[in-house]
Amino acid sequence: NNNNNNNNNNNNNNNNNNNNNNNKSNKIQKNEQVKNKKQPKQQLNNTQETQETQETQKTQEKIETHITQEPQITQQTIEQTPKIKNENESHPNTLSNPPKSSSGLSERWRSWWIRTVTSLLMMFSFFFLFYFGHFALLLLVFGLQLAVYYEMWSIRSSKLKTEFPELLTITKIVDNYYFFIGVFFMYGLAIFSRFGSFFSRFWLLKIISENHLFISICLLSFGLIFFILTLEQNKYKPQFVQYAWTICILVIVTGQSSFYVYNIFEGMFWFFIPCGLVVCNDIWAYIWGFSCGKTPLITLSPKKTWEGFIGAAFSSWLFGWLLSYVVIQIPAMVCSRTEFLDFPVTCVPNPLYLKTEYPLCECIVELFSIMEINIKSVYFYPAQLHALAIATFASIVAPFGGFLASGFKRAFEIKDFANLIPGHGGICDRMDCQLLMAIFSYVYILTFIQPVGYSILQDFSNLSNENQLTIFNTIKQNLIEQGIL
Repeated sequence: NNNNNNNNNNNNNNNNNNNNNNNKSNKIQKNEQVKNKKQPKQQLNNTQETQETQETQKTQEKIETHITQEPQITQQTIEQTPKIKNENESHPNTLSNPPKSSSGLSERWRSWWIRTVTSLLMMFSFFFLFYFGHFALLLLVFGLQLAVYYEMWSIRSSKLKTEFPELLTITKIVDNYYFFIGVFFMYGLAIFSRFGSFFSRFWLLKIISENHLFISICLLSFGLIFFILTLEQNKYKPQFVQYAWTICILVIVTGQSSFYVYNIFEGMFWFFIPCGLVVCNDIWAYIWGFSCGKTPLITLSPKKTWEGFIGAAFSSWLFGWLLSYVVIQIPAMVCSRTEFLDFPVTCVPNPLYLKTEYPLCECIVELFSIMEINIKSVYFYPAQLHALAIATFASIVAPFGGFLASGFKRAFEIKDFANLIPGHGGICDRMDCQLLMAIFSYVYILTFIQPVGYSILQDFSNLSNENQLTIFNTIKQNLIEQGIL
C-alpha cells in the first residue's frame, strides 16, 4: 500500500509539472503573438518617420533654393502676411473694432482718435443749433428721444422675433401710441402753460390748450383699453412683460428727457450748462482714465476708474465756472422766452446774471494782509455758483445713469445700443447720463431760480382780458376791505 501511495504521489507531481510546462508554453506563445503584432506597427512607424524626414529634407532644400534664387519675392510675402491677418481678424461692418491703420497706431490710440473726432463733430453741431434758438433745440430733444426709443425697441424686437413673433405687430402699435401720447402730454404741459395766450387766438388750438390734461388722460385710457382687448389666451405673461417695457421706456426716456423743454424756455443757459457739464464730465473722465487710470471704479463698467471719476469732478467744476462766465455774456442765452413767435434778443437781465460783490471772511482777509494783498471782497456772477452746483451733480450723480445703462447692456449681452456714432455706439450710449440731469435741472430751477409767485403771474398773463379784469377787480375789492387801499 505504501508503495502504491508513493506511486500515486509521483504521478500527481508529474501531472502538476506537465501542467506548469503547458502554461509556460502557452504564455510564451502569447508573447510571441503580441510581438508579432507589434512588429508591423513598429515597421509602419519607422516607415512614416523616414517618409517625414525625407519630406522635411525636400522642403528645406526647396526653401534654400527659393531663397537663393528669389530673395525679393520672399521678403514681399513676409511683409504682406501680417496685413492679411489683420484684415481677416477685423470685420468690415463693426465700428467698435476698426482695422488697423497704415500709420502704425495701436488699436487703443486709434479708438481714441475716432472718439475724439466724433466728439468734436457732435459738439460743433450742438453749438450750431443754438444759433437757431429755442425751437431748434426743441426739435433736437424730440429727435434724440425718438432715436433712443428706436434703439430700445430694436433690442426688444430682436428677442421678441425669436420667442413670440406673432406679438411683434401689436406690441409695436402699443409702443408707438404710448410714445407719441407721452410726448403730447409732456410737451403740452410746457408749451400750453407758457404760451396759452397765443393759442387762445385760434379756436381749435384754444380747445386743445385749455383741455390738454383731459385730452391726455383720455388718450392714455384708450391705450390701456386697446392693450386689454389685444390680450390672447396662453400669452398673457409675455404681453404683460412687453407692456411693462413700454411703461418703463415712457417714464425713463420720454418723461425725464422732456423736462429739458421747460429748461429751454426758461433760458437757453439752463439747457446749455447742464448738457455741457455732462458732456464735459464724460470727456474728462475718459481723458483722465485713459492717461492714468489704474483703479477700477465699478464692475458694471470695467473701463471706469477712480482716477477718471475724481479727475473729471475737478475738471467739471473748473469748466462749469469758466463756461458759465462766457455764456452769461450772450444776452440771447440768458433771456427767457415769453412769446411763442416773438423773441427779443435783449431783455431785462435777471439778478443772477449781474455781477455781484461777495465779501471775504475775516480769516482770509487777514491772510491776504499778511501777504500784503489788499483784497476784502470778490466779484462774480451768482449764476456761476449755480453752475458749480450743477457741475457737482453732473460729476457725482449723473454718471450713475451711465452705469444703469451699462448694467442693462450686460443683462442683454450687448456692447452698445447701436453703431450709429463711431467710437461711441448709439444715441442712448451718449444720452444715458442726460436723463438724470434733465429732471434735476428742472427741479433746481423751480427751487432756487424762479421767484416766488412766478408761475401764478405766468398763468395770469395767459388768461383772456375778461378773466384778467375779473381777477383784478376781485383782488382790488379784497384789498379795500382789508384797508390796504
